[in-house]
Amino acid sequence: QEIAYIAGSAVVLNNMEQETQSLLVAPRQPRQLTAMTISPNGRYVAAAEVIVASEPILTLVWKHQARVLGWDLSNKALAFELVGHKFGVAALAFSPTNSKLLCSIGNENEQTVNFWDVQQQQCVATLKVSAKVSIALYHHINI
Repeated sequence: QEIAYIAGSAVVLNNMEQETQSLLVAPRQPRQLTAMTISPNGRYVAAAEVIVASEPILTLVWKHQARVLGWDLSNKALAFELVGHKFGVAALAFSPTNSKLLCSIGNENEQTVNFWDVQQQQCVATLKVSAKVSIALYHHINI
């Protein structure tokens, strides 16, 4: 049994039976992580970054955006890198019926909700919201 949690700029995978620990870190320019989710099929763990106030304003506006990073748990390799939030991500959720669909909610400075196809590494829809959103849950509704 593995437990996953965020510690600074890493996702920590702690295997309770083998008493081992693995760190998943962005391959370049790791930033503080703010949200994490595991796909329903157990294949991916995704974690989101935040741009912190100590980063220079020009870097914040022109060069870098907060990323949603995803690792394949079978080999612990980076599987996807999604770019589409300017300041950070408050929450993440995979679709319970399709592990390739991921929702990311921008933090209070951004107020956007993005829907991603992680296999294509592409944003398939973006919603602007007018209030702070702090949790993401997918729920399949049969209509």
